[in-house]
Amino acid sequence: MIDYFLVAGTVVAVIHAYSYAMWLKENDNKKAFCGVIMFVLAGAGVTVYRLIMP
Repeated sequence: MIDYFLVAGTVVAVIHAYSYAMWLKENDNKKAFCGVIMFVLAGAGVTVYRLIMP
């Protein structure tokens, strides 16, 4: 049951961070855009790893 909450929280956080990254990109802040995208990928990766590994 708690795994579903982890996935739901991750989806909400990824959507929020991705929209912020797009705003940064539109305002010509490429370094911050890349940093936020790396955090998004790392956070999603940790969640997937947590679901796959027993």
